[in-house]
Parts: sequence; C-alpha cells; structure tokens
Amino acid sequence: MSFDYIHNLSVLNLDWKFWWNQKRLKKEDIEALVEALKVNSSLTSLNLSDNRIGIGNEDIVGALAEALKVNDTLTKLYLRHSTIKDIEALTEALKVNSSLTLLNLSGNKIRNKEAKLLSDVLKCNSSLINLDLGENDIGNEVKALAEALKVNSSLTKLHLNNNQIEEVKALAEALKVNSSLTELELGWNQIKEIKALAEALKVNSSLISLSLRGNRIYNEVEALTEALKVNSSLTELDLGFVRIEKEDIIEALAEALKVNSTLTKLDLRGSNLSNGVKALAEALKVNSTLTYLDLSKNNIEDEGLKALVEALKVNVTLTGLELY
Repeated sequence: MSFDYIHNLSVLNLDWKFWWNQKRLKKEDIEALVEALKVNSSLTSLNLSDNRIGIGNEDIVGALAEALKVNDTLTKLYLRHSTIKDIEALTEALKVNSSLTLLNLSGNKIRNKEAKLLSDVLKCNSSLINLDLGENDIGNEVKALAEALKVNSSLTKLHLNNNQIEEVKALAEALKVNSSLTELELGWNQIKEIKALAEALKVNSSLISLSLRGNRIYNEVEALTEALKVNSSLTELDLGFVRIEKEDIIEALAEALKVNSTLTKLDLRGSNLSNGVKALAEALKVNSTLTYLDLSKNNIEDEGLKALVEALKVNVTLTGLELY
C-alpha cells in the first residue's frame, strides 16, 4: 500500500474497527506509513488502533518511534488495542517529540515496567496534554505516574480506568500540588479507600472532572461529600455503579449538593439509591448549579418519583434528568 497521498491529509483514520470490513494493515503497509511520516508536514492526527502492530513487530514500533523523533506536525496518535507490550522505544521518542498533544495507549499490555517508563516521559515532556492508559494492567505502579504528576505542568487529561488500581493515596498527594490536570478517569478499578483523595479535593483547584465509576467505595462516599462542600473547581463527578445504598451517606451527599456551587453534572446511575432519592430531591430544591443528574438503574419507587416531581417544580437549572 502506498501512502504518497497523505501529503494532502490532516487526519488519517486506519482504525481496523472503523473499517471493520477491511483487512488489518500488513507489516509492509505500516513500514511504508512510518517512512512517509518522517517527511510528511500536513498530517496532524493518525489512528492505527486495533491493527495489532505490536504482535511480533517490535521493529515496526521502533520505526514508528524514530519517525516521531523527527516529525513535528503530528499532534494526535491513537494506538488503542495495538498489542504493544514493549513501549521503551516510544517513550524515548516522547522525550524529544514536542508536537504530540494526545496519545492513546489504552487496551495494550502496559504493566509495571511500562508505567515507570511513561512516568519518566511525563517528568520531561511538555507538549502532551491528553494521555489515555485505560484498559491496561498498571495496578499499584500508578505510584510512579503520581510522582510524575507532581512535576508535570502540561498534562490536562489522564485516563486510568480498568487498570486493577487499588491504592490512590499517591495520586491524592499529587493532586495537592498539581495545578494542570483537569480530568482524571479512575472508573472500574479496585479502589476501596478514597479518604486521601477526598482530602486532596479540598485543596486542589484545577480538577474539573473525576470518575470513580464502578469502584468499591461504598462506605467512603461520605468523605467525598465533605470535599464537595468546599471544593470550587469540580464540575463533573461520576459515581455510577458505586452502590451507595446507605441512607445516611445519601443524605450526606444531598447536604453537600445544597451548598456546593460548582458541580453541574452528577452521575449516580446503578447506585442502589431507591428511596434515598427523596433526600436528593430536597437538595434539588435549593441547588442552583446542577444541570444534569443521572439516577437511572436505581429502582426508584413511587415516593421517590413524587419527590423528584415536586423538586422540579421549583428547580430552574436542571435540564437533564435520567431515570430509566
């Protein structure tokens, strides 16, 4: 396959799932593309996701890394589900590349060693603003990434969902000093304790979006509600499928919503709220910032629905409400 035509393109999407009826790129195709990247001056976005370029093709990954060292126009690179296990060559390239702003490495085989290599990148790279490491197996090596966040001042979005992460104290410490990160995705990990994270949110003033979806923080949400009373930056919070259940914790969340003045989007789907929705309805009568609330998959009974209806009669800011 020839890639001579890409000199006219700014975006090239070769994601196999997007073109599912086509064959995956062959080794020689990727080699030709990499060579073209070395001299191309128009392409800003390249998507090679789901092409399995990492299977027995370490030399190709290395060649791609070499191209990134000299290419100065590519700003977005998607390598999702590319079976890349050894990312050392890529991380070395990222230390010198100054144009790439978005890198998607989700769904690869990134573990301890690779997480450490990426943390070294974040300590010196000043162009990357969006890094997606979701669906890997970083686990508690997230500590290395947290250390990097203490000195990094350019990254604004970090996705770490589905990574078997259990401990977030190191991330919490990083959030106390980091002032650039605006979006942190921690959904579907194995997190059980978030008190340290809640304390960090009391002093952090840059984080806008936080997802803790599907974690095991049932009894820790109350600490988060205390943070919501004083935090002045968070606008989006995802607690979907956390299974809050306990009425006293739901009431604490409702009390926080009465005084919080920044949160605009709250996701509580699948949280076993049931009649606890009545407390949230009371909060909606006085809250004037929330514009979207997801209460779907909560088995809300008639009393809860009636309370919500009454709240909506006086609330004038909520524009989106999911119930089913």
